[in-house]
Amino acid sequence: KSTLSGSDAFTLHDTYGFPIDLTLEMAAEAGLTVDEEGFRGLMAEQRQRTKADAAARKQAHADLSAYRELVDGGPTEFTGFDELSSQARILGIFVDGKRVPVVSHEGAQGQQVEVILDRTPFYAESGGQIADEGSITGTGASQTAKAAVTDVQKIAKTLWAHRISVESGEFVEGDTVTAAVDEKWRHGATQGHSGTH
Repeated sequence: KSTLSGSDAFTLHDTYGFPIDLTLEMAAEAGLTVDEEGFRGLMAEQRQRTKADAAARKQAHADLSAYRELVDGGPTEFTGFDELSSQARILGIFVDGKRVPVVSHEGAQGQQVEVILDRTPFYAESGGQIADEGSITGTGASQTAKAAVTDVQKIAKTLWAHRISVESGEFVEGDTVTAAVDEKWRHGATQGHSGTH
């Protein structure tokens, strides 16, 4: 074989961090040519995938129609400067981007669940600060309801969408819940953010 394939050159670069210039140089020394065009094509594909993934993650809320009523209702009150735990009311529940009146542990398996609260101590991802993690638990009649908060994103810069994994019970729109930030997580994330600066 006298040619190193584009996919081999890409694997060397992508998986092992081997720069293409070095691959070209070493291949030339060994009397091999490199399919540079194939390599560049795979690099372009990867860039497109990376861009699309990033856009999908950030623009998961680009279609605001499902959230319009809540956006129009006014902003989420952020309480996180003063407390790590807040009583809040569920304004809306979304499963895979569609508004639903209730979500339960059984019904939410493998689906993306978001909860919009009227107030929250959770930082939403913004300006290099990663989102808080923690929990949302039911109060009163819905005490068995418990969910882990895995991410928080802003919708239209005003609503905080808490991405949750329902661990037990069920959450109903209008319920009062307790939203609590993991204190260790906040401390670590704040340190990381300051360290980056």
